[in-house]
Amino acid sequence: MLEYLTVKECAEFLRVSIPLIYKLIQEKNFPHTKIGKRVIVAKSELEKYLQGKSA
Repeated sequence: MLEYLTVKECAEFLRVSIPLIYKLIQEKNFPHTKIGKRVIVAKSELEKYLQGKSA
């Protein structure tokens, strides 16, 4: 089962600010899902995204 993070949890996980997470989401290449007005991030997709950025 997938584990999902809120924007706040995602910011804490990455040790960055919440506004930075929203900025990354606006760039459209950051993995996220919108459910109504709520934004969630699949932890596994976030880890894949980070691995791709460090390569």
